[in-house]
Amino acid sequence: YRMSISPSKAEKWESVKYVAAYYGIPEENIYTFGDRWNDYLMIHSAAHGFALKGSPAEKEADPKYVTRLTCKECGVADVILREILNEKGIGE
Repeated sequence: YRMSISPSKAEKWESVKYVAAYYGIPEENIYTFGDRWNDYLMIHSAAHGFALKGSPAEKEADPKYVTRLTCKECGVADVILREILNEKGIGE
């Protein structure tokens, strides 16, 4: 499932942790993707927090991980294919 969370009074990371706990997903298995300033905490806090290539988050958030493709090039799908499903990435 794909989710985009925009809480009014909480950081996105807190919402991600809540959903993960509800479904019993360990924090070390959480992947997050962000492209803007409101994603920085989520990118830094997740075990696998990715900034999208070419985004403000890549340039400003000092992320641990950056997708090898942009959003338009399906960077999120590429990471899911390669890192979660252990398949070939997009364009490979």
